Amino acid sequence: FWGYIKPRYSTYQQRREFIWQEFSGLIEELEKPKYEKKIFLSHSSKDKFFARKLADGLRDHGIDVWIDEAEIKVGDSLTEKIGKAIETTQYFGVILSENSINSEWVKKELQIAIQKELANKKVVVLPIMLEPVEIPSFLKDKLYADFTNPDNFDSEFSKILNALSVSPDKRLTAKTELK
Repeated sequence: FWGYIKPRYSTYQQRREFIWQEFSGLIEELEKPKYEKKIFLSHSSKDKFFARKLADGLRDHGIDVWIDEAEIKVGDSLTEKIGKAIETTQYFGVILSENSINSEWVKKELQIAIQKELANKKVVVLPIMLEPVEIPSFLKDKLYADFTNPDNFDSEFSKILNALSVSPDKRLTAKTELK
């Protein structure tokens, strides 16, 4: 490296600026705060509008959200990416609607998450009711966040934050992110 940089830049300051310019992106990435909590949001593509709104709110509170459209790229193996994501996230939020309870993908994702919850013997699956539906039998004993009334969004959102052990007051802003 010295053999490359010394002939190109005669002063220490020039070398320092070159190094900073070339590596600042990497340094910034390494210095980004790591999320303490990570949730997988399972939903029907027909409920994407709600999944995005929920994901944005969770991210605003410092929660890393795995949502398919942001994570899966053309050519990726769906089963591999989704399976790995469910394994590596601490929580699994399942958005319950007529669309999702009839979705084979959501059923498969939920099955993996329930197995993880049983194996870990701790809460992993967080039911999120978008519209009144018959709750799947293996979720009936779980308390769910009820978003069936849009007027109650904030109070139900706080319940999810509480389940994730995140304070509703911990909302990130541009100012707090820079600290």
